[in-house]
Order: sequence, then structure tokens, then C-alpha cells
Amino acid sequence: MKKCLVVTAAFYPAYKYGGPVRSLKNLVDSLGGELDFKVVTSDRDMGDTNSFDGINVNSWNNKYNNIPVFYCAPEYSFLKLFKEVFKKSDFDILYINSFFDTKFSILIHLLVWLNLIKCENIILAPRGELTEGAMSFKRLKKLCYVFLFRLMRLEKKIKFHFTSTEEFVESKRFINIEKYKIAPNMHAAIPNYTRKSKVKGELELIFLSRISPKKNLEFLISALKEVNEGKITFTIAGTIDDADYWKECQAKLSTLPANINVRFLGPINRIQVRHELGNSHLFVLPTYNENYGHSIVEAMVSSNLLLISDQTPWSKVQNCGSFVGKLDNVEYFSNAIRTVLRMNEAEFNEKTFTTFEYCKNCLDDNEVKVNQIFK
Repeated sequence: MKKCLVVTAAFYPAYKYGGPVRSLKNLVDSLGGELDFKVVTSDRDMGDTNSFDGINVNSWNNKYNNIPVFYCAPEYSFLKLFKEVFKKSDFDILYINSFFDTKFSILIHLLVWLNLIKCENIILAPRGELTEGAMSFKRLKKLCYVFLFRLMRLEKKIKFHFTSTEEFVESKRFINIEKYKIAPNMHAAIPNYTRKSKVKGELELIFLSRISPKKNLEFLISALKEVNEGKITFTIAGTIDDADYWKECQAKLSTLPANINVRFLGPINRIQVRHELGNSHLFVLPTYNENYGHSIVEAMVSSNLLLISDQTPWSKVQNCGSFVGKLDNVEYFSNAIRTVLRMNEAEFNEKTFTTFEYCKNCLDDNEVKVNQIFK
């Protein structure tokens, strides 16, 4: 069995980082019987000042489903990490779960360039960081490192894992790509379809994502402002990535009509995610870019309708009961919300079943592709 060392800024039990953690956890769970995994990661979740409970910091003496995990504290130097992990570990495959993370990606690129990592199969998963939408934020800083990456000619030594053709095409605009595989993120077990109660004129709407300009919560609030009928509960759940942006969103939330009740939950764990999606009707994400979108998938398999931008791999869902709009058309989003608000239970469940079946068929196809990443 081949040995695979996974390097990532966040791993289980982290949840505030969102999709990349779930991608990796599902991947390890799926291929754990075919590859001998080890994971190197941070000892805490995004924004936390303390380590996870019940772990041994800076040590291999941790297990996730019998997989050794090295939880690294912030003060643990990269030199120590290099000596303890990369010099002592024997691995056939190195899987790097980010492009721009300093400690868990960029410094490793440097080791590869210096030939200090002796591994023939190095895989880098940018997780959408090289797409146009993601590169538009902190653009100059990112372009500077992209220039260095190209200068080191690391594309000769590294194979890329992209999760969609769209991500591959957009990433090619920034870096040279010689070796790559396209395979979607691995999903968790698919639950059974569930019919939901839905009263005409009432709507449970959820935004489940990090709060940052890229995820575009402010756009959704603008669309909701035009919906002054019925009874809407608007749930916002996610980590605040950008405090100034959140203040702008809060100011806009205060202008929503009286028929909309706002619930702000902040970051929520996996159990809470399943609970909230189980109780919601409409999942909305007017994102500027998603290379996959775990929350989108979770919403579909939790029997929700979608209202998303056309900047995700799931645009075909508009032919299967849900809604996909362009980001220059707020009115489309407002009208879609009204449409779902006015649905009765039978209409709603007919649409959600169509969306669920679309998602399930896609995920069944994805499993075959995921198994090819490491071959």
C-alpha cells in the first residue's frame, strides 16, 4: 500500500474553514483502505487561540480513524516541522491542500524547489485559490507569489488536482500547468431524500458560508430587501472573515422589511449544519466563485432548493428545479425568492426531489473520478 502524506492548514475537528476541511476528510475516509495516510495540520480552528481539546500537540500521537495526525502549534517552527515530519517520514505521495497558505504550502514549495523533499508524486490542490474570483481579492500579493512560483518552475515537479474543468481553465491564466488531474471533491455519505413541511407564504431561507466579499452576502440582502410579502426567516451561519464587510452587511440588514426575521448564528459545527439545512427550504449563495461548493451539495442532499450564482460547477441545477442567476441581476434573485415563498408543500417537494436526484446522480459519477487522483 502506498504511503501518502497530506499537508493542510486545517483538518478534523476543524469546521470554521468550511469546504476544504470537509473535502479532505471525505477524501481520506473514502480512500483510507487504498492508501496509507498521514496528516500534518494546525492544532486549532480558524481564529481560535487554543488548541483542540484532547489532542497531543506537536506529536504524531494522535489518530483520526486510525490515521496518524500531527497537530502543529503556531509557535512550532517550520524548521522543526521539516526535521520531524519531512525528513523522518517515509511517503510515496505528498498531497498539499492549498496554494497560498504560508506554512502548509508556500514553504513546502520552497523545499521542493531546493530538492529537500524526495518524492516523485507531489500533488497540489489549490481549492479554487487560483480562479478569477478568488484572485480578485488581495490580488497584488497573490500575483507576486504566482510570479515566484513560475520563476521556480515548480510546474515541472508538481501535479495539480483541480475539481472542475472551469477551475483548470481559470488557473491556467495565472500559472503554467504541465501535469494535472480533474476530479471533484469527495462527498460524505448521501442521506435519503426527505419530504419537508412547507406553508404557502412562508419561507426558511439560509445563507451558510464564510462572511466575506467573495461569498457576496450583501448582494443577497439587497435582493431580500425587495421581498416585502409573506413571512421569511433569514438564517445567516458562518465565520466572519472580514469584520468591515460584516459591518456593511449589518447596516443593510437593518433596512430589511418587517416580514423578514434575521437569525445570525456565527460559525456552526457539523451537527448544527445538518440541523439547520434539515429545517430550511431555500439555500442561497450568490458567490463570486466556487470551485466545488460543499455547502451547496449539503443543501441539495438535505432536500433544499438552491438559489446560486452562475459561478459554481452546479449551474445545471437550474434545469432540475432550482435557480441560477447572474450577479448583475439582483431582480432575478428577488423573483426566485418570491417564487419559492409562494410554493405550497406539494409544489416545493416536487422541486426538491428533482434537485436531490440531480445531485445524487452527479455524486455517483464523481466517486469514480476521485479514485483516479492518486494513480
